[in-house]
Amino acid sequence: MDVTVGESVILPCQVTYDPSLELKFTCNIRPGDDYDSERPPSPPNGIHVSEVSDTTVSLSWRPGLDNHSPITAYTIQARTPFSLGWQAVTTGAHYSEFSAALYEFRVLGSNAVGTGEPSRPSKQARTKETCT
Repeated sequence: MDVTVGESVILPCQVTYDPSLELKFTCNIRPGDDYDSERPPSPPNGIHVSEVSDTTVSLSWRPGLDNHSPITAYTIQARTPFSLGWQAVTTGAHYSEFSAALYEFRVLGSNAVGTGEPSRPSKQARTKETCT
């Protein structure tokens, strides 16, 4: 059942009715209850940088909760102390601009509902200098 804040919802109930009584129905919903609603994924966690070279890094992470809709894609973002915010990076690519720089990475999960919040940034990783 999907429940969105600010919208009406019909909840299944079992009641008996006495026509001689005036009835009023109320439903109390506690904040934080899980109503099996589909939402974007929770942030991935445990972002780990390994196998750092002059043009590549390997990233690993644990997926966040899928929130009742399977995760279909991840977006990896990177930043340096000199970049203007986070920039999406392409996986499986080699980046000449990675040479001898400090990087942080974060990951966002997506499902059919949308893209979730980003993970916490990884620890800073310095790419290796190329000797020429």
